[in-house]
Amino acid sequence: MSAKRLQYASLAVGILLSVTLIANTVLSTYILYTSSFTASMAEAPGEKLDVAVSADVGRPSPLDYLLKVIRGWTSAWFVGGQQRENATVSITISVTGSNVASTATANWYVEAREGAGTPYRFLEGNDTQVTVGGASLQASDRRSIESHLEAMGLSTTESHTIDYYVYVKAVATGAVSGEPLTSEITKTKFDTVAYSYGSEIEVSGKIQANQRDYEIKNGATFSNAVTQTPFMDDTPGSYESGLLFYPAACYFDVPQGATITGAYIRLKAGTCSGSNPATCTVTIRAERKGLYYNQHCSSVADFNARNRTTSEVVWGVPEWTGGKWYNSPDISSLIQEVVNEPTWTGGYRCVQVFLEDTTGLYASNYRHYRHRDNAAADAPLIYITYVSYEASWYAVPPLSIIDLPISLDLVAYTAIAAAALAIYVNRKERKRR
Repeated sequence: MSAKRLQYASLAVGILLSVTLIANTVLSTYILYTSSFTASMAEAPGEKLDVAVSADVGRPSPLDYLLKVIRGWTSAWFVGGQQRENATVSITISVTGSNVASTATANWYVEAREGAGTPYRFLEGNDTQVTVGGASLQASDRRSIESHLEAMGLSTTESHTIDYYVYVKAVATGAVSGEPLTSEITKTKFDTVAYSYGSEIEVSGKIQANQRDYEIKNGATFSNAVTQTPFMDDTPGSYESGLLFYPAACYFDVPQGATITGAYIRLKAGTCSGSNPATCTVTIRAERKGLYYNQHCSSVADFNARNRTTSEVVWGVPEWTGGKWYNSPDISSLIQEVVNEPTWTGGYRCVQVFLEDTTGLYASNYRHYRHRDNAAADAPLIYITYVSYEASWYAVPPLSIIDLPISLDLVAYTAIAAAALAIYVNRKERKRR
């Protein structure tokens, strides 16, 4: 291919990219604009009642979309989905009028439905008194996607595409005629969300402050005032320790009952002594009851009373080198028990893990792991991976060329490569002349 043809090709790709971006932006703006609806009822003499509603399912704004396009060279609407842990639906209703009573009665609902499936109504209000020309009525529903789908009677291990509808009716008495005026927005579809199941999400947590990791010596002595914890020595069962992990962002947003695909803890080695054998094990368990706020163990009795998982994982601890990080084996089975508990829902959730020295070391040997109190960078860590949903909002009809189910990064990179190749070929042709 000649340099000129390559230049034309790269130019065509660039134009396609720009047209696609503009089309998606215009269409997404239109969709957001058309999620607001109004209705009006007028009667003689001069009586009028207006009702307006705007509804939203968390669709990102056109500005968010543009920023993503600029950052990621992506032309389709959040191709691949925008990961959300929660489904959020909200509506705002305003009632205005003239020559009508100061109070109107409003009825409304939002309806979610998959295709021709059973409709699910929520955010529903019946015969609510509203001040005409007063503050707007606002209602919202925010819950995990899994909980949202469960409320609709849908499977939480399959993908779903949900249509959302809104309905509002306001009734007020005419101040002159004494007759009721009714202004109604009939059930109208305002958006569609695709919830795609199977996305793996990783969350992490660490020991965040003092007293969140501690040790029990010989089942009798409780201590949390140290900078490193001995978790094994020459006597099997002599040491037990607990670690209360706080999440990286407010709380572990793992839905109740979610499928855990991976989990492990990470410790930074402290001091060790003796011949440092490789043949030693630690048994790992977790607390089954979901914890809230800062409920760490505070005594031997408290430690023994905690409800532990029936599952356990045996860690064949390798040779210990001070200052080096070590990962435990997979503890998914433990975390699965924790998130399956009915108490694992909402709140400021933590995960508490227990370690028990089960084989012991050689005589006069011991090993420590470092505490959060030693240094923030030394705090023990936990990583949890679970299967969740991605929520996607599409600005164009399916199968449209603008809505290709692939990232147009490839198109952008192809254009750059074509332009670079064109420059290279053009230079070679000049040299030949």
